[in-house]
Amino acid sequence: MKLIILSISLVFISCTAVMATPEQQGLMNKVFAQHQPPEHKPSPASREYVSPLPTPDYISKTDVRLNSKEWKALKLSKEWMNRKINPIMQSNGKVVYVFGATLPTIICSPLMASDLELQAGENVNDVIVGDTARWMVVVAQSGTPGRESTHLVIKPLDAGLVTTAVITTDRRVYHLKLVSRRKGYTPYVSFIYPEDQQKILKASLKKKRRKETWETTKIEGKPVDLSTLDFSYTISGDDASWKPMRVYNDGIRTFIQLPRTSTQTEIPVLLVEKAGQEAIVNYRVKGNAMIVDEIFEKAILVAGTGMEQQKVEIKRLEVTK
Repeated sequence: MKLIILSISLVFISCTAVMATPEQQGLMNKVFAQHQPPEHKPSPASREYVSPLPTPDYISKTDVRLNSKEWKALKLSKEWMNRKINPIMQSNGKVVYVFGATLPTIICSPLMASDLELQAGENVNDVIVGDTARWMVVVAQSGTPGRESTHLVIKPLDAGLVTTAVITTDRRVYHLKLVSRRKGYTPYVSFIYPEDQQKILKASLKKKRRKETWETTKIEGKPVDLSTLDFSYTISGDDASWKPMRVYNDGIRTFIQLPRTSTQTEIPVLLVEKAGQEAIVNYRVKGNAMIVDEIFEKAILVAGTGMEQQKVEIKRLEVTK
């Protein structure tokens, strides 16, 4: 009988709870809410971004103490690496560094290939990359046989990487910094070499001097433009050791240039034809040139006597204007 009464009581209580009025239900909700943890609503930022796990650092935390000499070497190396010597751009899109001036940086990007072109005819011996696991370097060639250029094609496997590379060739050693970014890279990189620039400068100066030699001459120690001189002369006669190499005038004087091997004892007598008569004309010698203070139409150089006499004739040609 007691069990029946207890069961009826439980059913009544349950029904009472189910049939609670709205006011009673609201009061119950407030009571239960005090014992529930607050609901966490994620912010928009936290829903859009999930922080990645930090990259494992497998390098030992132990460092090595440096002495003053070693700190000095480190300082000098940093100064060289950080020199603000900017690269230049060539017309073909090539970014060009001055070799040896600073530590060049090759900026790379995943899924992109950066081309480092070496000097024409230069051959690679070894390529050493600091991070071989996440960087790829492929050696390629361009050009015709005998005139090839070596290219190093560099590709990173991920973004946010920094490493260095050493490239040894049959001419020099390259030290490079390699970085990778998600966006932006240098597709074509090369160098200019100071020794090449010196060769070009020397060749240019040599060409300039040669041009000046051909286009100018010295008259009594003063350079004169050859275009202002008159070389309209013919030289004929015996093949004497003092036979003139060339004859010209500057509008006032006539210059008879003798071979450099001729000596003072071999310089001949100068006879100038005037009014059909040959007359001895005075001249002075400057170096290996006979300088006559007039312009003649015909002259004869004579040296020796009798059967050993040698004669050379000089004639001025008519210049057509």
